[in-house]
Amino acid sequence: MAPKKLASHRVEYSKDDIRQLKALIKTKTPMTEIGKAMGRTAAGVRMKAVKLGILPKRKNKTAAPRRAGR
Repeated sequence: MAPKKLASHRVEYSKDDIRQLKALIKTKTPMTEIGKAMGRTAAGVRMKAVKLGILPKRKNKTAAPRRAGR
C-alpha cells in the first residue's frame, strides 16, 4: 500500500510573521532563505510580499520580442 500523501494546508500569517517578512526583505535576503526561515515556500512568501506591496510584481524578462510581419 502506498504511503499517505500529506495534505497541504494554508497557515495564516500572524503580525509577527509579517514583521519578520518585512525585516528580511529589507535586508535583501533571498526568497528561498526567507521561506526556509518562516517554514513556508519561497513562492508563497513572494506572493504575500507582493500582496502587501513590499515587492513589485515580476516582469517577464524571458519572453522573446515579437517580430513585425508575422
